[in-house]
Amino acid sequence: MIEPAALNFFPFLRLQRCDAAMGCAYGALTSHRLQPAGAHAPSSACALLKSLAAVNLLVWNYVNDFLNHLLDTSEFTPRWNGEHFTAGHGWLHIGADAAIALACAAISVAAAWRLRKDTGTPHRTILWLLCALGLTCCAGYGLDAAMFWWPAYRLLGLVKIGAALLALLTAALLIPAIPRALALRSPIELEREIAQRRRTESELRQVHAQLEGVIELRTEELASKNAEMELFLNTVSHDLKSPVVTCLGLTGMLRDDLRAGRLAEMQDSIDRIDRSVKRMRQLIDSLLDLSRIGKVQFDIVDVDLLSLVQSIQEDLKPRMAQAGVTLVVEKELPRVRGDSQWLTEVVENLLINALKYGCDNPQPQITVGARQHDGEHHLFVRDNGRGIDPAHHSRIFEPFRRLRTEKEGSGMGLAIVARIVKMHGGKVWIESQPGHGATFWISLPSARLAAVEDAEKISQPTRSEMLSKGDRYAEAAV
Repeated sequence: MIEPAALNFFPFLRLQRCDAAMGCAYGALTSHRLQPAGAHAPSSACALLKSLAAVNLLVWNYVNDFLNHLLDTSEFTPRWNGEHFTAGHGWLHIGADAAIALACAAISVAAAWRLRKDTGTPHRTILWLLCALGLTCCAGYGLDAAMFWWPAYRLLGLVKIGAALLALLTAALLIPAIPRALALRSPIELEREIAQRRRTESELRQVHAQLEGVIELRTEELASKNAEMELFLNTVSHDLKSPVVTCLGLTGMLRDDLRAGRLAEMQDSIDRIDRSVKRMRQLIDSLLDLSRIGKVQFDIVDVDLLSLVQSIQEDLKPRMAQAGVTLVVEKELPRVRGDSQWLTEVVENLLINALKYGCDNPQPQITVGARQHDGEHHLFVRDNGRGIDPAHHSRIFEPFRRLRTEKEGSGMGLAIVARIVKMHGGKVWIESQPGHGATFWISLPSARLAAVEDAEKISQPTRSEMLSKGDRYAEAAV
């Protein structure tokens, strides 16, 4: 047994206590108190305990001797003396070991500092073990370099044992974590994902802005239509009510004439009722035409305005001859994009309006021409009549608006013109001064420009496509 005085390291007292416990257990097995009546101590158990005690003693003596002489270098020779190293060969080993030691220390310290700051780093336990392993390797390579002067081989062996244990523990934890580590995205993949997310966010903002613009546009259109509907209803109720009131009054007069037998007055009342009913029917037909414009599907094609105007001129030739009007058509009328049938109605209504209200001049003349401005074609119909006060310019395209009630008509012609032109993406306006005639303008896209816009519309997403695209981007961003 080892004397207690020889135990210089506290952790190994447990080995001595274990040895003492084994001795006590052996004594108990050989004592009479633990043996059953008529039985003897098991020879195999005694032999096992003796063997364990002997092994324990040998291990303890070796470990105790190893630790007591951990820093003792008297039994070893420095490498400069014991091994045949040349100066260059020796310093090569020393420099390489010192460089590796410094590198391991720098890597471990930097990694440990980063781990302390970034608490969200994955696999922190493995990384801390790698830091400890790096420091142990630093100590090992440093001692290996010092062996040329200080041959502390026992200390070097202890450091290598520690490094081996740390390496085994790290490997045991690292091997199951390798698939998860390989599943992590690389910095390049993360940069690509960040760039993709930024593009997605930018496109989402664009879609959001487009949708906001669509909503604002729809809101403005709704407000405009509500105001137009209110004005329309007020005008319709007034204009339709007038013929009804006239008919009611004339029927009363007709009864009185019938009782009195005044046949001439009865015929006059019947004629006036007939005119009122026809005017009401004309109003109703105009209302139906106006409401029908927004529901039909336009057949957009290239339209030759010169051929269109010449065709209308041929249809209105008798009426123009009766009014003594000279129609001047410019020869350089352009081609535009639109529905040929509805554009025919636009030009025809403008010409009829000029015939009605622009023939007060002793030499009435109507001119049809076109100008180009900002990629659009501006078609005009000009007369040399009495003109229109600018105060009425904003109201002249309202339904049932008639500035001169002595002329026949429902007041719907210019309203229909404005609605058709608006459905074509254009606009209509008037230039006139009292005594200087009136010029009605309409803007229409040119055939070439409209073809380019159609091609752009094909590549642009619709509103529903933008919504679905936004949903996909939102899912990708998540």
